[in-house]
Amino acid sequence: MSWQVTNAGTGGTIAESWRDYLYLSKDSSLNLFNATYLGAVQRNGALGVGAQYTQTKTVKIPEGIYGRHYVFVVTDAQQQVYEHAAENNNTSRSDSVTYRDWE
Repeated sequence: MSWQVTNAGTGGTIAESWRDYLYLSKDSSLNLFNATYLGAVQRNGALGVGAQYTQTKTVKIPEGIYGRHYVFVVTDAQQQVYEHAAENNNTSRSDSVTYRDWE
């Protein structure tokens, strides 16, 4: 999986590291109580205004997953980066992906 994060704020980050979390869910809205955690990636380095970074992680889809799902990326999942009133824009969702039982 690959994703891109852009600092669309009015200031650069003070924090120089944070983690992006990956989840898989049957719901089109992320609900952490029924989503499947797929892993995390550490981001190291501050991010200036308008700057962006791309992360990539290979994940294993757990057995028993089938049907339509969505992949979610939660940037700065532990809220290490101060964003004033903009903490609500840190989650993005993929288009739906369908998993089939190939056995």
